[in-house]
Amino acid sequence: TDENLDLDTDEDSNKNLKTFGTSDQNEGPGEKRKLENLAVIREQGSNKKIKTENAMVIQDQVPVAVSGESWKWEETSIVHREKFIKLGEYRKTHPKDIKEVNGVHVCCSNEFLIGKGSDGTRVYVGLEKNGHERAVKRLPRDVCTGLAEQEKKVLKELNETKSNYVVNYWFLDEQSDRDYLFIILDLCEETLENFVANSSDDDLVKIAPDIIRQVLKGLADLHCEPMPILHRDLKPSNILRNVHDKWLLADFGISRILTEGASTLPTTDQRGTEDWRAVESNNMAADDGKLRFKKESDIQ
Repeated sequence: TDENLDLDTDEDSNKNLKTFGTSDQNEGPGEKRKLENLAVIREQGSNKKIKTENAMVIQDQVPVAVSGESWKWEETSIVHREKFIKLGEYRKTHPKDIKEVNGVHVCCSNEFLIGKGSDGTRVYVGLEKNGHERAVKRLPRDVCTGLAEQEKKVLKELNETKSNYVVNYWFLDEQSDRDYLFIILDLCEETLENFVANSSDDDLVKIAPDIIRQVLKGLADLHCEPMPILHRDLKPSNILRNVHDKWLLADFGISRILTEGASTLPTTDQRGTEDWRAVESNNMAADDGKLRFKKESDIQ
């Protein structure tokens, strides 16, 4: 049985809050809003009506992964705005394609794709029930379970440090899908790679010092004691710009947390992206065949 809906109908309470509803209600000037919420829910094969004050929405009667309640949308992103508009429309025309991941609505279709990795990882726009925009990272279960767990571990550690220069982590879903894992993150506008490709040389010369400063502050937060975090795959596609023009470090699937007092991570596993690996992590294998990753390895 679907839960009773908590719907905000006071338009002045949040000017940026939009509602993707299933019915429209008109009011006369000055009339105090007191509408009934009529949500039709499915219970043991029969319909049941629930009434509450201050809103009226008729729930879609379709057996889908996500219930047909009205969606809130706190419009924030500029780059991805059209995708959210389309997502609101898409859930009416293709309701069975909408998935709910820990309260975040997402459609894993190319129309809503905002990023992808070489290991089959895909990132889509997502809309939280409270209207907040999110990024939903989908990882193939058969090859990315370890990466997802590691990213969760690192991001939880970083959340506790409250860094202003690292993407914020919300949730790892390991249960809702047989083939995929899902990580919910704060939504960003673009990668540094895309930003550079779409900017003039003159603009880049002006803004580069500020970008570098923010990236180094993010690294300082990662590398702080007592248990430094080694990113191990820092590159332009893993540095993200949010809507407030803050640059954030992202993608911690192969990152490692050093034990307290340690300065080096010895490993036989060559990780990171070719052409972006630090020289000492690429060619300096010791006699025992192990590579040594240090904090300095994150800086070319």
